[in-house]
Amino acid sequence: MVSESQIAGKISEDEATLYDRQIRLWGLEAQKRLKKTRLLVIGLQGLSGEAIKNIVLAGLESVVLCDSENATEDDVKANFLIPTTCVGKNRAESSVQRTQVLNPTVKVSSDTRPVSEINEQFIQKFTVVLATNCALNDITKLNELCRKHKIKFYSGHVWGKIGYYFVDLHRHYYVKEVKKTVTINKINDYFLEKSRQQQEVQYDGEKEVDENLPNNHMNHNNHNNVNHVMMKQIKEEKVEYQQNTELFPTLKQALRVNFSSNPYAKQIRRKKLDPTFFAVMALLRFRTVFKRDPAQQSWKEDFGRLLRIRKEIMQVFQVNIDYFPKEYLFNVIGQFSPTCAITGGVLAQEIIHAIGGTEPPHKNFFLFNPIQCGGRVHYIGPAQKENNDS
Repeated sequence: MVSESQIAGKISEDEATLYDRQIRLWGLEAQKRLKKTRLLVIGLQGLSGEAIKNIVLAGLESVVLCDSENATEDDVKANFLIPTTCVGKNRAESSVQRTQVLNPTVKVSSDTRPVSEINEQFIQKFTVVLATNCALNDITKLNELCRKHKIKFYSGHVWGKIGYYFVDLHRHYYVKEVKKTVTINKINDYFLEKSRQQQEVQYDGEKEVDENLPNNHMNHNNHNNVNHVMMKQIKEEKVEYQQNTELFPTLKQALRVNFSSNPYAKQIRRKKLDPTFFAVMALLRFRTVFKRDPAQQSWKEDFGRLLRIRKEIMQVFQVNIDYFPKEYLFNVIGQFSPTCAITGGVLAQEIIHAIGGTEPPHKNFFLFNPIQCGGRVHYIGPAQKENNDS
């Protein structure tokens, strides 16, 4: 339990009790940073609902839910923060009540402005921004605004079984726990016990001498050997904490990479780069062009559009189209709840770690593969020496 001296002027006694388990997990300083965090969440669908749940439970100062669209039947099924009675009502306003119930100590409010009206004056109030359900041009605009004001930026979305999120922490500092094995010399317990016994037992005014122990009658040449016998080497594990720095590119910088040159050409030859990345790019392009996601009622036309976009982006990235099989686009309608839960859960965990500065961050794309049903983290962007603080 956190002591009263630690609580004074930092977090209240009630909060220390409420967050006791996680304070033990990541420390008081990390919890204090969480308490000072002001989060903006743009887009209230399945992915953001899962992320909001875990982040709010961790304990923030405030969260603003921002969305200009009304809830549909699919939204209610994917986002448990929206009651079933709120179909046709604003998604942000409908999510406030259940979000507040998760943690009464967090200030929860809503904003119904569209993404196009989010400006610099509004966004600089926050310390972390999570943008979901956005087109590519909106994401890059928000990313640049956050970069300017050194705000941690995340974007993500779920299309059917495909999920992703992107991270830009600009220049990020964190503490890494490093375990090292060290060898120390320790006196053998056997000789310690013999020494104690010799101090208790005497004969004719002289201590009893064990022939295995060093004494004044021993040959000087054997002295070093006896010392070696007396000492034993023990290996112990030592924990050290190192401060590390990671530099992140913006989304615009990340998408400028040349996939026909190394290291990406090598990754593609060895099939190490997840094709889900190209599927995400195709779906973001679709949303940018058509102002919506692929839909069931227009699936035949939408699938044809996606195939054309697939061909275009693979030409732009200079990658063989076979590397991005069309099977990746078969299940991209709606929001598959398990994908939302997994991607949203990992996303929330990463946001908490980034705020606390207690773990190495994911850098910089998380991709949930719809074929393998697993998530992978890829760094996509310029070489580190090319990345700067601009």
